[in-house]
Amino acid sequence: SRGIEITDSNLNPVKHTACKHAMGAKFRVGDLAVTDKHIYISVTNQNRIQMYDKEGKFMKEIGKDLTGEFELGGPTGICVYKKYIFVCEQKHNRVQALLNHSHNHFIGNKGDLMDPCSVSVTMDKKVVVLHSGIPSVLMYEITGEMYKQVYLEIPSDSLLTGRLVLGYNDDIVVTDTNNGVIYVNNSVGTLVYKVEKGKLNAWHSNSYHG
Repeated sequence: SRGIEITDSNLNPVKHTACKHAMGAKFRVGDLAVTDKHIYISVTNQNRIQMYDKEGKFMKEIGKDLTGEFELGGPTGICVYKKYIFVCEQKHNRVQALLNHSHNHFIGNKGDLMDPCSVSVTMDKKVVVLHSGIPSVLMYEITGEMYKQVYLEIPSDSLLTGRLVLGYNDDIVVTDTNNGVIYVNNSVGTLVYKVEKGKLNAWHSNSYHG
């Protein structure tokens, strides 16, 4: 059945959150974010975010009332940070910041981003966005100003379409769908991990540009 499976650290199922309100055939999930109290799901083909409690009870739709230039255009990656929800919009090539579920400001809406697919927030309050335009991630201030671009020394045919994760000490972790590898970028370099014979092995290390 359609829904969200919640597991423990050993991937043993502990709860199935059905979210039956909209888990139908026309429901295309872009991403989800989980807080202490709520589950947020971006619905890419319906230009909205759905909010549930931890038991899967539907609470509200977010973004449905946004129209015109503020419309959520193909929402994919989402991140919840305090009272903000940051939403990647593939249709508009930008990230929209919602404050208390209403439009607050845009990030990367000046041609910076191409097909943004994942977003996260660092411990020092920087918004990190993964996009497929060039092999890099862009970092912004919470208020939307560009902070810096972090280049990843990776193959030109890389397809960075996975989820961006911030690891220990805000290491930037992204997946490359085309080459089947995981890149971990930190102040030392870019580590490349590849799944070989069922094991995740360090494959290569490059210099860092940031």
